[in-house]
Amino acid sequence: GELIHEAALASEAIGSDYRGYLLSGDSEYVSEVRAHAVEARSAFELAADYAVGKSQGEGVEMARVGFERWLRAVNEDLVAYRRGDREQAIDASLGSTRQLWKTFEAPLDHAHELSERMVESSTDSLSSSASRTISSPPPGTRVRRSTPAVTSSMPRACAAPTGRTRAEGRHGAGTT
Repeated sequence: GELIHEAALASEAIGSDYRGYLLSGDSEYVSEVRAHAVEARSAFELAADYAVGKSQGEGVEMARVGFERWLRAVNEDLVAYRRGDREQAIDASLGSTRQLWKTFEAPLDHAHELSERMVESSTDSLSSSASRTISSPPPGTRVRRSTPAVTSSMPRACAAPTGRTRAEGRHGAGTT
């Protein structure tokens, strides 16, 4: 979910810088568009790598393809503006390029929703599992306290901190 969100934020930043350039002609905005495009592509790539399940992977891929289509249109508009076709670039930004944004935004939102649902489902499953394993003994039963099973498989240094720093090592400061 977070990677999809990062891709969305980078895409929105591109849109903002794109509009800034069309309004001002300041080439610094074009540099920002390029930087945010790198961020968005990286986030899409990572989101695809970490997609859980076929539907989430397909959603991420659809969003990425839509993003690339929209980004090509943005770049064409920027080029048109630079060569003096300002009116054409602005018209496209309000028409065809804007429509491509809307087309790409839907699969992006869908991929994000799938990711969020999977996280919620995992959290609900863990909470449900944890609540089923905790039960109270019948009244009048003596409860014997024991060390949790988790610590028996952990190295002693992990299970019982000694207060020493890592630099002091296992045997304490000053020992050889």
